[in-house]
Amino acid sequence: MRLAGIQIACSEEKDRNIEKAASFATIAIEKGARIICFQELFNTYWFPKEMNKDHFAFAETIEGPSIQRMRQLAIEHEVALICPIFEAGEHSSFYNTAVVIDAGGVILGSYRKVHVPQIPLWEERYYFAPGNHGFPVFETRFGVIGVQICWDNFFPEGSRILSLKGAQIIFSPTAAA
Repeated sequence: MRLAGIQIACSEEKDRNIEKAASFATIAIEKGARIICFQELFNTYWFPKEMNKDHFAFAETIEGPSIQRMRQLAIEHEVALICPIFEAGEHSSFYNTAVVIDAGGVILGSYRKVHVPQIPLWEERYYFAPGNHGFPVFETRFGVIGVQICWDNFFPEGSRILSLKGAQIIFSPTAAA
């Protein structure tokens, strides 16, 4: 099976970033990719480098325009996608979330980053609550996958849990260069 990891330079214009990501995904699809993983916060630039309340405007729900556009891509090309976004969750909570979309456009669920750092240029706790979904696995048309976002990879228990739950592939989207 062919996989693709796509990491693009983003601007403050979400719509432009989404279309750029879709364009790169189309290239990967043309080369045979069946599962495509975008970088952490794929539809925005790396705003957590600073604490700024205006950046909360980048947050959207899982039903928001970024995921709806990616669902269209999954339907059109019959591919599975891992789409990390700044999620506006329930009860005024915000998360660094990876939404998993199966071939055909069905949202299988999401993974919320568990380990949220707070160090210079990674002011993430200002924006994101720690994930509360545990370590789910997702049964895509192409195999069982797990996701861990960036900082989570420094802690081995997540990978162990995903493996024990049957993950055949673990995707690790990050915004690091």
